[in-house]
Amino acid sequence: MVVPSGRSHVAVALLTALGLSGCYEYVPMQRTMAPNPRVEVLVTDRGRLSLAPALGQDVLSFEGILDGRKDSAYVIRVAEVTYINRQTNRWSGEAITVSPDAVRDLRVRRLSKLRTFVVVAGTAGAGLLFIATRGLIGGGGGDDSKPTPPVNGQ
Repeated sequence: MVVPSGRSHVAVALLTALGLSGCYEYVPMQRTMAPNPRVEVLVTDRGRLSLAPALGQDVLSFEGILDGRKDSAYVIRVAEVTYINRQTNRWSGEAITVSPDAVRDLRVRRLSKLRTFVVVAGTAGAGLLFIATRGLIGGGGGDDSKPTPPVNGQ
């Protein structure tokens, strides 16, 4: 069994972090989009105050599923809240109603082709490097040396 070196651990950790950060990005919301998209809401100062009872003090942004609109407000099932100090809290999809004046920016999550390519290429490259440096692909040629003849006729 081959035990990974310290550098291998770092490479695995980096690739895992890249994969976990996802191959997604947030882009400005468009008129035509899939139903119930995952969104990120950046909150205004007024929104920070109005959302404090529902989300807590000092909300910077939150993510969730856009469940629709009620009058002019957004109904969002919250998945994660980020605060001004950059700490985050996971939520389990509780729905809140957010007025448009509480929203500085509303962005939709979408698959990033570039990030996906980088993660796939990096993972494939790391795998090939691992295989090449461990000699895991053998030619099956065996030992090409000739046997040594006996000494003194023995």
